[in-house]
Amino acid sequence: MFCASVFILVIAVVILIFAVGLRDSTPKKGGSGCGRSQDALSFATEIDTEPESTAQPQSQATESPTEANVIPDPQAFPESASFDVFPAEDAKPSNFGFTYEIRKNNRDDSYSSNPNENEFSFGRGKDYTGMKGITTFAGNNYRSGFSYGTARVTMQTLEQVWSFAIGSSNGFAGASWTGQPLIVTWEGQTLKTLGVRDEFKAMDSLNEVILCGSDGNIYFYELETGNRTRETIPVNAPLFGTPTLDPRGIPMLYIGQGTLSEPNSNKSAAFAVNLCSNTVETIISGKDYTARRNDWSAFDSSPLIIDDTLIWPSENGVLYLITLNTSYDAETGTLSISPGDKIKYRYSGTDYSGSTQAGKRAYGFESSVAAFRNYLYLCDNGGYLQCVDLNTLKLQFVTDVGGDSDATPVLEEDGGDGTVYVYTVSQTDQQDSSLQNGYGYCFVRKINAKTGAIVWENKQFVQILDPTTGRSMKGGSKATPHIGHGTIGDLLICSFYGLTVQVPDADGNTTYTFGGKIMAFDRRNGAVRWEITQTGGADYVSSPLVVYNARGDAYLIACDRDGGMRLYDAARPGENALFALDLGERVDATPVAYNNYIVVATTGTKEQSRIFCLKLS
Repeated sequence: MFCASVFILVIAVVILIFAVGLRDSTPKKGGSGCGRSQDALSFATEIDTEPESTAQPQSQATESPTEANVIPDPQAFPESASFDVFPAEDAKPSNFGFTYEIRKNNRDDSYSSNPNENEFSFGRGKDYTGMKGITTFAGNNYRSGFSYGTARVTMQTLEQVWSFAIGSSNGFAGASWTGQPLIVTWEGQTLKTLGVRDEFKAMDSLNEVILCGSDGNIYFYELETGNRTRETIPVNAPLFGTPTLDPRGIPMLYIGQGTLSEPNSNKSAAFAVNLCSNTVETIISGKDYTARRNDWSAFDSSPLIIDDTLIWPSENGVLYLITLNTSYDAETGTLSISPGDKIKYRYSGTDYSGSTQAGKRAYGFESSVAAFRNYLYLCDNGGYLQCVDLNTLKLQFVTDVGGDSDATPVLEEDGGDGTVYVYTVSQTDQQDSSLQNGYGYCFVRKINAKTGAIVWENKQFVQILDPTTGRSMKGGSKATPHIGHGTIGDLLICSFYGLTVQVPDADGNTTYTFGGKIMAFDRRNGAVRWEITQTGGADYVSSPLVVYNARGDAYLIACDRDGGMRLYDAARPGENALFALDLGERVDATPVAYNNYIVVATTGTKEQSRIFCLKLS
């Protein structure tokens, strides 16, 4: 009798274990009540053959500290080691007909080197600012992340905390590309002298959200509650990009104009916003005598600041260096700048045109500048990566990135290889002769930052004719890539729009449709590790946001142009999102995270759009 009882007990335990195993092997579906179908999502077979964990995260996951699945980051480049750039044969500027000039203010005098004779050297990305939060586009001079801190994730859900309407002007609403908000913690005496409402000055610290709207206004919110921290500041110019705060903790904000205030005026500008007095002043006019481009002068890029010098590339084809002469007294809140000479770098190359022309390359920098030590890395509208010595303003190398690159280059140190790498993604509106009419290729490239040599590339099949209107369009990527760490320490994650997506029909034949993808590439060789595909209007202009917990688990938040916001396990997304919700309007702007809080604004075609704060739980 005893043996029979034991046998029955053992059988019951086996059945229970088997049932739990079946439950745990079932992929988790998107969140209930989100009102969005997951049918448009598909998962591509991995072509990398290295084994990976197949465990699916569970809704009651714990935050137990373990390094079992964490992939070591590349070794840091030694601080004591010199870093000198010497162009590879294929990256010599003369190969592409490149020349450059250095000018000061609006004079015709040309200099052989930077007339200010500065000696600058950026620190590592993690050391760009001592402030808590995200103070510029993609966080730092490496442009390596849109999140600050770590998140505690147990339920794998997204919950709306607050949302508010933001206005419209001249047909522009909400936050356009890049449109990433800033989130910054103000503390101590600086907080007491800010131009915030009195109830916030009395706090020990304030986590402030700053959003620049396409309607020409700057909006301010308290992160956890959404309460307005100060009155809206009108700039009276459409703001498409991401602002930059002075990384020294000085409450001065810099933001550029994204399009023309007046039709056919070619008048765009860059502004400084004093966050103590809440006042605005113009510091650069894009209508510049020096500029080679004469039909566009916007400032979509997010500048960098080092040692009181502002580094700001413009779509007019000029890179500006300006000594700010900042004066700040934290005790009294007295803050001012007195910009000095405008030192200007301009370039020329084969097939460039001063105005937009079919078959010609356009001058201008629409993406933001990345920096390692005294070297600047800029992608231009003509389809090249330029490396410029910050101290001399001499052009070091030029690398073809495969097409117009609105996405910002991202830097990765690799001390083991004795170098730094640059990752770029491109767009194209050029027909590829090997493809049928209306199609081309965009490129993801890994480039040696010392030499400009291409380490690997991966090309993607894109449409260059809008399938709805038949008009010319650029397919590819406007989104800035993410270099993974933790459980995705070997991946580069990129978002694409206008890709040609293969879809089997009822008879099993392959057809093609317009869509978008988020893809993960192996950083060692460019192989595709996974991809998420969406069809119709649900493609991606917004950059991928990856949030990490304390043990290095990575969560991908993807926002699309159909208003969808989805949460994935970034190491192995699977067929379905962990959670999904509908924001109601398309999203071109990039979200940003502060610990568990995520902030993003929609890109409206209506009278008003909205800014949302969500909590990852």
